[in-house]
Amino acid sequence: FESPLVMRVVAAVLAGAAAVDLVVNFTTSQPLQHFWRSTGWCPPEPHTPDAILAYVQQESSLQNHEHVASIAGDGIELIRIHFLLDLVFPGQGAVMGSQFDASRDLDYTKLVTVLEQFDMLGLALGFEVMGNPGGLWTDFGDAQQLSAWQDMVTVVANISTNMFGREKVKKWRWEPWNEPDHCCSHDRKLDANITCDVESWTNYVIATARGIRAVDDSYQFGGPNTGSGLLKTPFLAAILQQKEVRIDFVSWHEKGTTGGDGGSQAVTDHDLEDTAVVDQLNPAPNATVTTGNSEADPLGGWNKPHSWRADARYAAMIVQVIHQHLEELILPCARRNPFTYLSNDNAFLPYGDADHLFVQRTLVGRFLYNNTTPYTQETVRKPSLMAMALLQLLGDRVHPVAGGAVEKAGVGAIGTS
Repeated sequence: FESPLVMRVVAAVLAGAAAVDLVVNFTTSQPLQHFWRSTGWCPPEPHTPDAILAYVQQESSLQNHEHVASIAGDGIELIRIHFLLDLVFPGQGAVMGSQFDASRDLDYTKLVTVLEQFDMLGLALGFEVMGNPGGLWTDFGDAQQLSAWQDMVTVVANISTNMFGREKVKKWRWEPWNEPDHCCSHDRKLDANITCDVESWTNYVIATARGIRAVDDSYQFGGPNTGSGLLKTPFLAAILQQKEVRIDFVSWHEKGTTGGDGGSQAVTDHDLEDTAVVDQLNPAPNATVTTGNSEADPLGGWNKPHSWRADARYAAMIVQVIHQHLEELILPCARRNPFTYLSNDNAFLPYGDADHLFVQRTLVGRFLYNNTTPYTQETVRKPSLMAMALLQLLGDRVHPVAGGAVEKAGVGAIGTS
């Protein structure tokens, strides 16, 4: 074409009744990977096998996960879950020691039940290798306990492979313990009574990776899953500077503003800083790693009630974070360690009194029918989930979008084909 082929779209502006002309230039394009198709959640306390299994199998949880999985075309294809290993429990008489056998002395049946449930829904796993079955582990600085941990992880990876096949498990993201910068300390002990410092945590990471790759060397493993302030913690350097195992991706958590209204630009700004640090710590000729933010939510504190979390404002924030990352991290230049993964942490099941069941950081809301016998609950999709469904409709080529009033009106647009 001698002149740009354009498509004009009229978009309503939330602030008023004005219209904005969006011009999409279809004569130039770049590839677009749908890098945002992920979510996550953490089971509530107590983290016992029976409690976690009961939580996953309750009717509201089943409905929640069915909603998440129901978006056509893999609008959400992966779900990250904390403390899955707490579904594993020791058999009678099992003790940590030289005779401990992870295949013989641990029971994996409840873990298998949960894994089967998510596989039936067609969801890949972000398997965070965290938990302390039966409280058997006490110190990741102990060589014998590290060996037992590695053996247990191999059993889990073997079970997963035998149940679902290698091709499915290759789509999983195996990750280490969540937010070590918060919980790997003398006081918190990983919130599992396991003594932990940077050195022992690094040994745990190595043992975990070896356990997974004893089953298949191509399985994807990365970290460090830091909670915030990646620039200020030693865990990133530790995971990149060790030479014992391959690290496929670097992941972290950076959320938006701490104020009540949330915000998206802070997420993007932090991720720009973090990717620069990864490039600095992982320069050529080291192996390239991909990078990503596993919890890129506009506001921390998933259970904090905010009215905007119930309506289209939250949905717009989710899309805005994706758009900003596309424009500022992915399209402008080819990075040595490319940014390829963005996830929200919003597949929680809302809880509390009736006033809280739509205003938490979730994809669904809940209605409670308190006078029914048996007690009845119903989950419904929120605009946040519908935004993920709409994003799935985007194509695999992205085109420039322009318009004189776009920036002034605060309207963002992603043009694809």
